[in-house]
Parts: sequence; C-alpha cells; structure tokens
Amino acid sequence: MDSSQTPGGCWLPSAAIESEDAFELNVGDLIDFEWKQSDAEAPKDWRYQATQAWPQPQVPRKPKWLLNLNADDATDAPRHFVEACHAVGRDTQCFTEFNKYSSLNWTIEDTTDEIPAWTIGLNAVETRANGPNIPSGFGFGLPCETDVATATSVIAEAVQDWLSGYEFVLWPVSSRSPLLLFAPEVRDGNAVWIDRAAGSVTCLIGELCAWRASAQVTQSYSRGAPSNACRSTG
Repeated sequence: MDSSQTPGGCWLPSAAIESEDAFELNVGDLIDFEWKQSDAEAPKDWRYQATQAWPQPQVPRKPKWLLNLNADDATDAPRHFVEACHAVGRDTQCFTEFNKYSSLNWTIEDTTDEIPAWTIGLNAVETRANGPNIPSGFGFGLPCETDVATATSVIAEAVQDWLSGYEFVLWPVSSRSPLLLFAPEVRDGNAVWIDRAAGSVTCLIGELCAWRASAQVTQSYSRGAPSNACRSTG
C-alpha cells in the first residue's frame, strides 16, 4: 500500500485486515488503514506496516438512462425529462439534415453528487461512406425541479446550439430568405416554436413536423384548382 504519510509504501499483513467479509485487494483499490513504524516481523526494507486496514465503503452509482430519440421508452427516468427529450426528438424527424446520423440517443443521468443538477445529453454517430463513423454529442445540467415546458425549451435550444456550432446544421429553419430559425420559448406555460420574423407562436415543440405537413398541404391547395376540376357551365 502507499499513502502520503507512508512514503515508499506500507506493508499490509493479513492479520491487520478488518472486515466481516473476505475481500480481495487489487491494484488501484482504495482502503483505509492505520500504521506504525515497522517492527522485526516486517519484511526487510519496509519502513511502515499497517496495524489495521479495512475497505472503503462502495459509493453506489447514480442511475443513467439511454433513451430513443423520439419514441416513448419504458423507463423509470424522471418523466418530465423523458417527455421533454422526446418532444424535441419528434421535431427532427421531418428534416433531412438528420439523415447523416446512423444513431441518435438521449441520455439522462443523475449527477447530483458532482453538480446540483441532472445531466441531459444527446449522443450521435455520423456515418461516413469513406472512413470511420464519427461519434459526437453534448450534455448539460438541468435541476430536477425544472418543469417540463422549461426543460423542453432549454433542450431544444441546446440541440440548436450544438448543431449550428459543431455540426454545421441549421435546425429548424423557418425562413430561407432571410435565413431564420424557429426560436424555442415558453409561452403561457407551453414549450413552443416562435416565428422570429413575426414574433408569433407557430406550434408546440413536438408538433413541428405535423405543422409542416399541414402547411405544405395548405400551400398546395392555394396554388389554384387542378386543370380537371369540375366547373359550372351555367
């Protein structure tokens, strides 16, 4: 064994180990021990020997969950975080910019032992035709008491920032000329996408693809009746 108080190492006789259960020591294991200057029974060249030693208690690992991008999961992760992640994930499904990823998964992890928050992350794997696949992603902290609307808006903004800053992807685009993105906000207690040009609510976060499909249908009808439409001859 070694410690700052026993430079050069400390001899551990088996009689010094105190534990109700047998345990095995491996290189790198942490233990607590008391020591003294070595006596005659210690092997040669050992200046210190342990008089008592016991394993440090194992710290239980905090839970971590891996979730599908947009589909509901049977998980015991905090439900408001699951709903927020899946709402944002649903709004990626109708954008071809995401086709380059072979894998996209959310992670939700209890990191309250390290920071006063849980960590929400997105893990991505980009497929390359020539060369190895490229893993990427991000993570950030959210207090567990964050409500679902706020969590949804914050996660959507985090995905936007990661995509534009590291992946060179603009999402979701609301206007091509001028180039504008929808802005995630919380209004009237709901997480929504805001049309930046008009400053108005477009739809709920999680319903953007349904809104786009509806808007495209509306645009197709507004172009005029088809040439074979029935017309009055009266």
